Amino acid sequence: MLSQQRLNIARIQSTIICCFFLIGVSLGGLPLVIHQNMGFGNTMVGIVIAMQFLAALCSRFMMGHLLWHLGPKKTVSAGLMILALYGLVLMLSSQIADPTLAITSLIIGRIILGFAEGILITAAITWCIERLQSDAGTAQVLSITGISIYAAIACGAPVGIYLLQQYDLTALGCMTLLLPFISLAIIWRVADVSSKHQQKASLSLVFPKVLIFGGVLFFHAVGFAAIESFASLYFKASAWSLMPWALLVFGLSFVITRLILGHLLQGQQLYRLAIFSIALEAIGLACLAIAPNQYIALAAMSLTGASCSLIFPALGTLVSQHCAAHERGTAMGLYSAFMDMSYVLSGPVIGTIIAASTYRQGFLWTALCAAFGLLLLIYNSKAKPAHTLPSNSKR
Repeated sequence: MLSQQRLNIARIQSTIICCFFLIGVSLGGLPLVIHQNMGFGNTMVGIVIAMQFLAALCSRFMMGHLLWHLGPKKTVSAGLMILALYGLVLMLSSQIADPTLAITSLIIGRIILGFAEGILITAAITWCIERLQSDAGTAQVLSITGISIYAAIACGAPVGIYLLQQYDLTALGCMTLLLPFISLAIIWRVADVSSKHQQKASLSLVFPKVLIFGGVLFFHAVGFAAIESFASLYFKASAWSLMPWALLVFGLSFVITRLILGHLLQGQQLYRLAIFSIALEAIGLACLAIAPNQYIALAAMSLTGASCSLIFPALGTLVSQHCAAHERGTAMGLYSAFMDMSYVLSGPVIGTIIAASTYRQGFLWTALCAAFGLLLLIYNSKAKPAHTLPSNSKR
């Protein structure tokens, strides 16, 4: 990419960093607030966390309309404004003494956050992809986006824990209110791209191209959803002192792996890369479930983070290779929806399993889900090899 193009992509990526840093801030502290301060169980923790992903999933169905009529830039800007609204809800929640009303306001806030995330991430990815217009560009955008997401979450989680230990939800709310406006100022002068000159993608034609890869993504994401929702509580319940480092280690391993091995996404062995990565994820989650101490648990978190690093962009690039150029924005929205759906279902289900048994049993189930996704991908790689459409194909 040319230097100006790199700068514009970096500015667009800053909106993703802003969004997921604030998501990380919430993920680091909210489970502890809900479980300890408000007195609710693990199932409620899973439900509250899952509300974000349910809203993000619902937002996917309006993305085609928003991108077609508003364009990526205005859609990203709308996502940032909705994200700022979530900050106001957090500030309100901090002033509510009644646990039932407080948890209700948090659920409303998580729904608002989910809409912001779903709208912003899909529009930002589409904005970047349409600026590059190539298969290599798609892989590069997905790789950079993954780094942005997980580095932001990794940095945000300990910040959230610190703010809640030192202050309260008001501090989280203030930060969440202010950062989106800074991000909006950063992208203000980046030119929009128009989608109206392109043929409009048909959902019924795009969905079958995404289905198998989305299914694999669904089972892969169960482990990540469990780590987001319950890793902090797992460490605390085990009386492990390194609790604030759990999500940080996961995120740093993810980012470092992407930086070192991201070039593999430009290769021709994406099926093998995805299969190897999901196999390692299943092993990492199983090790986390049976970890005898916090150091083994952190090592397992690191292995899981590293293994998850290349799965989303590898499968996403395979999806892109199955789609014509004008279908890719819609395809990425549908593809990401499978991850949101996994998050929606995984939080409450794994929370219920943990409530009925132990945290170890809950994480063991996530390992089994990853193993099932692995089998599905292996079957698909043998039954239907990927084919590549020209990047300027119009179907």
